[in-house]
Amino acid sequence: MLKTNTKKTSSLIILGLFTASLFASFATVAPSPARAETSTLQDDFELYQKYQLFQKYEKKQKYGKYKKYAKNKKKYGFSSATAKAKAKAAYYKYKLYKKSPAKYPQNVQYYELYKKYSKYKKYVSPYSKYSRYSKYKKYDKSAYHEGRNYGGAEYKAGYDRYKAAEAALAATVGEADLGGGALGPDITVGLIGYTKSDLTSSYFRIKANKDYNVKNSAGTVLAAIPAATYTKVKYVSGNTLQIYESVTPAVNTENIVAFDAVDGNNSDLIFDINNPGSDYDQYRGTMKLSFYDSPEADGDRIWAINTLPLEQYIWGMGEIAGTGDADHNRVMTTVFRTYGYWKIKFSTKYAAEGFKVTATTSSQLYYGYDWETAHPNIRTAAEDTAGKIVMYVNSDGLNEVALTPYSSWTDGRTRSFEERWGSTSYPWCRSVDDPYGKDATRTTGQLEAAGNHMVGLSAHGSLALAADYNKDWDWILNYYFYNINIHTAYP
Repeated sequence: MLKTNTKKTSSLIILGLFTASLFASFATVAPSPARAETSTLQDDFELYQKYQLFQKYEKKQKYGKYKKYAKNKKKYGFSSATAKAKAKAAYYKYKLYKKSPAKYPQNVQYYELYKKYSKYKKYVSPYSKYSRYSKYKKYDKSAYHEGRNYGGAEYKAGYDRYKAAEAALAATVGEADLGGGALGPDITVGLIGYTKSDLTSSYFRIKANKDYNVKNSAGTVLAAIPAATYTKVKYVSGNTLQIYESVTPAVNTENIVAFDAVDGNNSDLIFDINNPGSDYDQYRGTMKLSFYDSPEADGDRIWAINTLPLEQYIWGMGEIAGTGDADHNRVMTTVFRTYGYWKIKFSTKYAAEGFKVTATTSSQLYYGYDWETAHPNIRTAAEDTAGKIVMYVNSDGLNEVALTPYSSWTDGRTRSFEERWGSTSYPWCRSVDDPYGKDATRTTGQLEAAGNHMVGLSAHGSLALAADYNKDWDWILNYYFYNINIHTAYP
């Protein structure tokens, strides 16, 4: 983990994910067929962004009308409906006096109320239709004034073309074909790799918030355990694991010990495991211990593996604390989801061990339910962007899942994938100017030594663009990644 010296750092936990070695391994993965770039989508997105800014400017103008109405109402309005009715009646009575003073001399007394209601009619009533514009308060920012220049036909046409392309892409599944319900497809996470001696001298301990099953590798239920009851597992020999404490007498089984909900509903199942050296012990979904027979000497491991829906995995992401701007949080949950989706679909790196990603920086930081409950803004951002992943249409017209690397800081510009790692298979990772995420205190060499590869998204740049420049999350993604589209992969 890198150390930073900015007031915004609390929202960034890992500052150099996707290390060079990790992406070097990506570069060796057989890429999709050669990609040819088309500028149409990117060009139209730029027009789309500017027309969106014009729409915000329009809302800013409408809120300005509301403010004028509210100011006049405060100055010329009435304290109650009764007071208004009284003044209105006086207004018409005084009008009779003005028309026929001799006939209505008694109405001269209503002059002050007549004046007050006259001002109400002149300065408040005509603007009452603007009262509905109070909802546009968030657009009362000087940053939106630039939008006044982007309301022309060219911008509107680009906006319409981009929306049409977006709709067409939404109907094109492409590589986003894993399905899944509202919470997406399942992802398997290698939490802890115990050595055999770890579970000989000690044990794996687990309990759940509701009744849970203990199963063997064949899926046979060995025992149903009451909620909040600990089960222990230790290594015996060969590929044999022993289950005890909640199960008497102890039961030996080979290769796998699995844990899931007795009632069949794993979506609200939360396990608590002993996780030495970590503050994070609770995890949603199912758990299992799986023996890995390594071809390397002393490489055997007993892996604790957590399986859960992709969205719940994002809720426990440890890359941010969620204390930054909401749009920055949306950016980060979207790239985290995209990476997870790609790994589910394509990755075989940990196939022999039985999972798709680790819970560490060799994949992405995942801290589980403890982190989720302590940082609820992450879940909010994930729900705001639910199912959305970053994709790219290649030269064959295939909409492919686009890996979205990111690091914490840059030296003022990002690097293309080719420049950093030599592969041309990721054309959406272009170099862009990045004054927003520039670390002015360190040299390029120091940044690189600290793990900042500077390819793709600049995390501090994202935070600054969201917090200081009022940029939306999709704008930020399209700034750092070229010609992408954001696709809803599920539900």
